Amino acid sequence: MPEIRAATTIKVTEMIQAHADLLEQHGISAGLHAERPEPGTVGRYYLSTDEGIWARDNGTSWDEVFGFTEEYIQGAIDASITAHAGDPNAHHTKYTDTEAEAVASTLIATHTANPDAHHAAPTYDSENKEIVFQIP
Repeated sequence: MPEIRAATTIKVTEMIQAHADLLEQHGISAGLHAERPEPGTVGRYYLSTDEGIWARDNGTSWDEVFGFTEEYIQGAIDASITAHAGDPNAHHTKYTDTEAEAVASTLIATHTANPDAHHAAPTYDSENKEIVFQIP
């Protein structure tokens, strides 16, 4: 009996990889087949990007399922973005330019004053034809 799998387009794979954080909110994640997590969370989906196989976690094992469409994945991405944009707790107060400059100046001064944060510039050993790094 032949296996029946819906083809997963390169675009769907790229969309999942580019928006992994958003899609995980919808129970969709992706990665190599060998790195698929153990089952135990009913209803989550996993795309094995190296094999193009979609699977659904039934709580005790992974069931292969037909591929999601580009429209479905884009809809999940859009829903996550809309939900995030409308959540006032998901955003911090915007820095003013003056506040941002003050924070940056403090961080630069702290870094500059730390002798352990710097090392000598590399030199070129012409005899051995190699670059020499001297890191304390």
